Amino acid sequence: MLRAALLAYFVLIAGPFAFSQTQADTEATSESLSRAPANVPQPELPPEQREAMIENFNNLMEEAEEAAEEIPPGSPGNPLVQDPETSLIETPLSLNPQNSSGGAGNQQGQAISPATSVAPAPGDLVIGKKVSNPNLPGHTIVVEPSVSNMSLDVFYLSNDRADYSSDGGKTFSKLTIPGGPPIAPNFCCDQTIVFDPSRSMWLWGRMYINKAGDTAITQISVIKNPPTIACTYNYNPSSSTTTYKVDYPQLGLSDNKLYLSTSEFQGKKWVRARMLRMDLDEIVACPPSVTAKVAGYKPSAKRMWTPIRGAKRVMYWGNLDDTTHLRIWTWPEDDPSPTSVLKQVQATNAANPDCRGGNNNQDWIEKKGWHLGEGLLRGALGRGGKEWKCPDCDRLQFFWNSAKDSTHMQAYVRSVVFDLPDLNVVAEPNMHSPDMCFGYADVHPNARGDLGVTVAFGGKEGGNGRALSAGVAIEDEYTKGFYVHQIYVTSAGTDMPSSKNKSWDQRYGDYLSVKPHEPCSLWWIAGNYALRGGGGPKNVVGHYVEFGRYRDRNCWERWNETVPETLP
Repeated sequence: MLRAALLAYFVLIAGPFAFSQTQADTEATSESLSRAPANVPQPELPPEQREAMIENFNNLMEEAEEAAEEIPPGSPGNPLVQDPETSLIETPLSLNPQNSSGGAGNQQGQAISPATSVAPAPGDLVIGKKVSNPNLPGHTIVVEPSVSNMSLDVFYLSNDRADYSSDGGKTFSKLTIPGGPPIAPNFCCDQTIVFDPSRSMWLWGRMYINKAGDTAITQISVIKNPPTIACTYNYNPSSSTTTYKVDYPQLGLSDNKLYLSTSEFQGKKWVRARMLRMDLDEIVACPPSVTAKVAGYKPSAKRMWTPIRGAKRVMYWGNLDDTTHLRIWTWPEDDPSPTSVLKQVQATNAANPDCRGGNNNQDWIEKKGWHLGEGLLRGALGRGGKEWKCPDCDRLQFFWNSAKDSTHMQAYVRSVVFDLPDLNVVAEPNMHSPDMCFGYADVHPNARGDLGVTVAFGGKEGGNGRALSAGVAIEDEYTKGFYVHQIYVTSAGTDMPSSKNKSWDQRYGDYLSVKPHEPCSLWWIAGNYALRGGGGPKNVVGHYVEFGRYRDRNCWERWNETVPETLP
């Protein structure tokens, strides 16, 4: 509270200004991640005991998060503007309408038939494949999908299970998730997976807890020949005198490094955000241990990190310091520690929005999704853009949630574009509609530097809005001014999330997933979901989608059905 009061005082007398973190707010150290024994089984818990364990852990975390939630005052920020409206394409064009599986809400799209319709334009977004994962219903409504592929090999991770397909998503089988170390043996949640094409390996991250819910660690597994795990490493910063709960692990890649971001607690107190950096050439060899350089941030209020997508020789990430200032972190691969700068942007309304709708007229951004301290900010490295002064220069773009404000009548997705390397604000192309809420955008560049997006939408102020749904989009030379003008619906719902579990009730996310298709990295894959026939776990309909511009379809068609070689 004292810090907030001081900030308010300086804003009052000095007007807009840039903050700078102190040395006491940051840390630079290293950690050794030990290799875990192979084939460790998970403790066998009946479903009701597992659910009670995770609910207890979530309740403990929510108590800590409420205590750490602080919204410092900011300067007025950049002027809000009336952004172009983002519209929906309910039935996207499809290259293969027969390449679909699943039940209601799984329509592939409008078939492209040369005999009966005009040929698509090169810039049309088309769906190459959309299949459902039938294993998702019945577990949780907070799905948190993370997907990755290499041609027909497809991983579909969710909050409480892992699935794999060797036939491009026609069928999915359950993967055995290894058990954790004795200090936290139970798999919990928060899975992410990334693919490093240079070394042809997947990195699979996930979180583990103990039964009491007072300890949490992260594991990272290496997969070379799917779905077999080559080796696994534990990240556990606890010692004999200090116990940490490592929450919200997220993975990212640059050319030669693997990054793990975490949000860490001690007891009921949030203490730091961390970014670990490891050498990919070291981890691919599966040594007995892996050394990570560690950067930490310890402000008075909780702030969470996620590495950007598509980084090259420099990793970036960001966090909102207050409602009008975004802190951008820069970590070149050759530098021992990162630096940060604070940039003034348009205001974010960190308030609980009204996004009710669907048959059950519930909300979906109620429990989570609107706090400044949540880790919902997603960023990507993209190319400059057709209308910019340097079309082929790199740019940095972030997306995050905001409640409605004076120029946006519903909750919407904030966005800001920075030039590189100077990090000047170029544009703030927000994603909004006067008729519905938007939230939980994820973004990833393809090999050309164009951005693929997946995002959720539904509900509205006053209730009785459309049901929660999700879709995909592309931002490139066919779009104007860095805006996402159209969302192509891929998961259409009928209801909003509803659960007797208070930690899950009226809650979506915490994230969706979009990545480049491999090996056709001009296209993308996405994992998103909706709820049909009710708002409970059994009503989850999750999709795996492959999409891109019609111009690049030959790339996708050549590699779509290719069987990857086995590595030595």
